[in-house]
Amino acid sequence: MLTLVLTRGPSTDDGTFGLLEGEAFRMYTGELPWRDNLQGLSCIPTGVYTATPRVSPKFGKHFILSDTSPRTYVLTHIGNFCGNKTLGKKTDVLGCILVGFSLSRFDGQKVVTRSREAMMKLIQYTEFKTFILEVR
Repeated sequence: MLTLVLTRGPSTDDGTFGLLEGEAFRMYTGELPWRDNLQGLSCIPTGVYTATPRVSPKFGKHFILSDTSPRTYVLTHIGNFCGNKTLGKKTDVLGCILVGFSLSRFDGQKVVTRSREAMMKLIQYTEFKTFILEVR
């Protein structure tokens, strides 16, 4: 089974940004800041997860992670902002992982960009099949 590795950088109030990599594959990620795995406020802990393809009306094609207990519906999906909402930062996630082709600043906040393109590349690279996600 395909394994992709997400290597995180420092966690700040703007989010936790990292690189998602595989053989001949690389893109950026954005997650909420680390807040002790609190539902809706924190990125998930480091570890190994299974990412399964899923389609929903809200997110279209994306991936859902398993083995995230006690949290549920941790997804990899399209979005830009992943800041600490308790400090007034913008966020498009409640604990999920965003993908993008670059990092930038928008409205004074660090963001992932070109997310829709990045998700299409991730779907193509994985052939929209289950893969292992190792978060470091």
